[in-house]
Amino acid sequence: IYAITDNEKDFIKLLEKRLKEKDYNEELFNLVNALESLTDSDARINGLDLSLSVGKLASSVGSIKESVILRATVSDKLSSVSELVKPDEAFDRNNYHKDEESISVIKEVELEKLVEALEGLFAGDLNTPLNDSLTLSLTIKDLKEASEEINSSLILRATVSNKINEIGDLTIVDESYDLGNFHINNVEINVLTTSELDGLVNSLLALFEENTEISSSLDFNLTVLDLYNSIDEINSSLILRGTIAKILGENGELSIPNDAKDVKVYHIDSVNTYLLSIDELKSLSKALVNILGDKQLDNIVISTDIFEELLLPSDEANKNKLEQSLESKIIWEKVSSMIGNVTGEFIIIPNEARVDNNSANRITVKEINNLMKAFSALGVTNIEEVTLGADFVFDLDDETKDSLGNTELTRTTIALEKSKILMASIPSLFESGIRGAYEEAITLDFGTTPLEGVLNSEGTAYVTEGELVRLFRAVRS
Repeated sequence: IYAITDNEKDFIKLLEKRLKEKDYNEELFNLVNALESLTDSDARINGLDLSLSVGKLASSVGSIKESVILRATVSDKLSSVSELVKPDEAFDRNNYHKDEESISVIKEVELEKLVEALEGLFAGDLNTPLNDSLTLSLTIKDLKEASEEINSSLILRATVSNKINEIGDLTIVDESYDLGNFHINNVEINVLTTSELDGLVNSLLALFEENTEISSSLDFNLTVLDLYNSIDEINSSLILRGTIAKILGENGELSIPNDAKDVKVYHIDSVNTYLLSIDELKSLSKALVNILGDKQLDNIVISTDIFEELLLPSDEANKNKLEQSLESKIIWEKVSSMIGNVTGEFIIIPNEARVDNNSANRITVKEINNLMKAFSALGVTNIEEVTLGADFVFDLDDETKDSLGNTELTRTTIALEKSKILMASIPSLFESGIRGAYEEAITLDFGTTPLEGVLNSEGTAYVTEGELVRLFRAVRS
């Protein structure tokens, strides 16, 4: 180069012409070709300014990648950009040396993919310099529009993953990561798989405004409406499924039954964990909308105390809603627990009312429906406020007692007699009530023939239908 430029004719255009006329080293020609695309063709080599911008890289990447010197130069400039995470796998660390020491040179394919991604992300300002002042403020819209390019670049995928890892509200299961394939200085780093990144971005786009910035301060409080409206997108992301499972799992009073969990075992920091199955999440989202339908769903956050809001639909018009809600194993388990925890010593749950499966405490859907109808007939709106004690029926409010008139009596008793739990509990409940009223021990004969001709395997005595009618007539009066 110096020999050619001795005559002060050191113009890149002339230099390239002279190189073509004589024997030349391939790298030298590629270097000059790249320099011509990066600078003005009349620029002097001596004191050449190689300040790179995203736009310059995008327009010259084809020639830059052919020159080892330019690739090494770009690699050096990338090392000063602290915003970018630069995994070992994006560089050739074994074949290049400077002053006899090994140096890292970005691979040709990675350079192309990185520049494509940067060009998409900085489309509004291609003059952004490639130096330590570069700031990568990414919005959900940015990630969506450049998702293919980001997934193709190891550097950008690692960079975006790092930003997501910093969001404290997210629970990231190990299976979200491309394990074993990304390192910095031979130490493994956590980079999301391409499928997880796609699923997460689609979920974020459904849950947030598109101009929301991806940062550690992202507030990730999901509401019931969020869950319902975005359930398909949420189910496509292991991270969001893990986040919801953790939130629900932190509720000490909430049982997550095994049949609500995904059959696959997942991990967090190599420790076994579980995710809710895709079907369960769909059923749960519908159930919460049904049960919380009269409330402001966009204000109710999925949290550890959300189930304190449950008020079960109990009238005939809401029967389908209740049955649909019980398709969620979590809701089914919770409702069964609520019924089992009805205060008082007189609640009896016979075997006929239970489901024979992996949850010994789960009550059949039919029994829950019948029980809710019976409670509705008795004026009960919240089963967690029920005390099945001695005065349960005797202390009904006047309005409810009045409803037990001749025209309503049959309907009310029919509602009660269909609930195996109430029919099994009423004998001891009434016996205690009458004893308390007369302050003496009275033995009541409720009969031993169960309703519907089904013998209780525990020997529990059900009140007969005729006696139930007479009892309610007495209560009415």
